[in-house]
Amino acid sequence: METDPIMERREQEAKLAKVKSLKTVMYVLAGVAVLLAVALIFIWSQKSSLIRELEVEKQDLTAQMENLQNDYASLSSDYDSINSQLDTSRAEVANLLERIKKTDATNRAKMRQYEKELGTLRSIMRNYIVQIDSLNTLNHKLTADAAAAVSEQQEQTQKILSVLPLHDFKVNDELTKDELKVFNSKIWEQMAAGCLSCCTCTYVCPTCHCYDIRDYQETEERTQRYRCWDSCMAKDFTLMAHGSPRKTKVERFRQRYMHKLVYFPENNDGEYACVGCGRCLQKCPVQLNIVKVAKALEKAEVKQDV
Repeated sequence: METDPIMERREQEAKLAKVKSLKTVMYVLAGVAVLLAVALIFIWSQKSSLIRELEVEKQDLTAQMENLQNDYASLSSDYDSINSQLDTSRAEVANLLERIKKTDATNRAKMRQYEKELGTLRSIMRNYIVQIDSLNTLNHKLTADAAAAVSEQQEQTQKILSVLPLHDFKVNDELTKDELKVFNSKIWEQMAAGCLSCCTCTYVCPTCHCYDIRDYQETEERTQRYRCWDSCMAKDFTLMAHGSPRKTKVERFRQRYMHKLVYFPENNDGEYACVGCGRCLQKCPVQLNIVKVAKALEKAEVKQDV
């Protein structure tokens, strides 16, 4: 059977067309694949760039939080209530900083929330600064006003003291330089001879602070220990099992005035334990007082030196 040339040619043309169509499809698919590859590379590049930007934002946010933490650490106040509030805010800053570090940079919702919290904490810190500055300014003003008031009161007191009979009286500083000499002075027996040991001078003196410790039995099961007022001029003062360490009136008299004029100034930068109120002068029934004792000691020292 002979082959029809026309049919054969048509078949060949059909095969060529089919091959050409397949090549076209392959070219199209290859092009699409290239475009997809380019698109994926672009998307990956954009995503990487976005991730880097988010990481930079996170690092910047972390740095801002650390700076804020340092700012809070540098804040201080002389007021307990503000210090307590500062401690609470410092804890909140530390907690927020820890949360930022643990959160993934790509979690933009959390990062925006942290930025808002950072702004709130900054606002709170500014309020602290304003409050502390305001209180410090007020404190300085009150301190200055108080100093002025004290100075004015001191001037008025000096004016009153300047017209008193004993305004120019001064205790001899030599009394504190030779303690043993003053302690063994014979003037004590002479001065103590007129003392009644009534303790009135110690009870009216604003600087006397002697006390005793006693136990009071409230019930058979309960005993209360309390501190009560006492006087070094009393013979049972500091009484112990073996007896009193100062058995005579002279010893107790000497102890009182040695404390006022010698012991106290030795331990308190020369300040005497006498405010010059004159209560002991007014209340002593035999007119004994610290001024007479100080003058008698000064005369006795002068005589001994001569």
